[in-house]
Amino acid sequence: MVQTDPEALEQIYRQWPIEKLARALTIERDQYNPEAIPAMRRALESHGLSQEQLGAVFAEVGAEHGATTERLSRIRGILLLFIVIVAINSLIDLFTSLTFAAAPPTAPNMLRLFAVPFVILGLYGLCCCFLLLRRKSRAPQHARRWLVWSFVVGTAVAVLNFVIAGEVSLGAAGPAVFALVWLGYLSDSRRVALVYGSQEESAKQ
Repeated sequence: MVQTDPEALEQIYRQWPIEKLARALTIERDQYNPEAIPAMRRALESHGLSQEQLGAVFAEVGAEHGATTERLSRIRGILLLFIVIVAINSLIDLFTSLTFAAAPPTAPNMLRLFAVPFVILGLYGLCCCFLLLRRKSRAPQHARRWLVWSFVVGTAVAVLNFVIAGEVSLGAAGPAVFALVWLGYLSDSRRVALVYGSQEESAKQ
C-alpha cells in the first residue's frame, strides 16, 4: 500500500540522508507523487541547514548528476559490446549466405533460397552498427528490428533443419534468448537513453 498521509511521509523522509532528499527534490523529482514533494521539503528543512549549506548540497548533487550523465552519454561498456556483437553476427550472416548459395545441386532449392534473407540480415546489421556509432536517434529502433529478424531467420533455419534432416538442435533456442536479452537491454539501458534518447525526442518535435 502506497503511503499518502503527509505527516507519515515526512517521518519517513526525515530518516533519509540529506543528499538523497536533495536528489529527490531535483533530478529525481518526476519519480515521486506530487504529495511527496512538500513532505520532502519539510524533512530537508528539519535538518536545520542554512540557505548557503542547502545551496552547496544542491550544487554538489547537480555536479554529480552532470558527471554521471556525461559519462553515460558515451558509447562504451555494454553498448559498445552490443555494437561489436551486431557487427560480428552480421559478418557471420553474410558468410552463411555464401554457404547457402554454394549448396550442391542435389540440395533442396529452399536451402539456396535462404541465402537471400541472410544477405539482407547481414547488410542491415552493418547499417545498424553505422547508425549506432553515428549516434543517430533512430539507431535503437533499427537495432530492435534487426534483433527481431535475427530471431525469425534463426528460427526458420532451425525448422528447416528439422524438416530436411529430422534433427532438433539444442541451440535452436539461442536466437530467442539472444533477441530477448538485447531487446531488454535496449529498452532499459540508461546509457542507450542518454546517447540516443534526447536526439530521438528532438526528432519527434
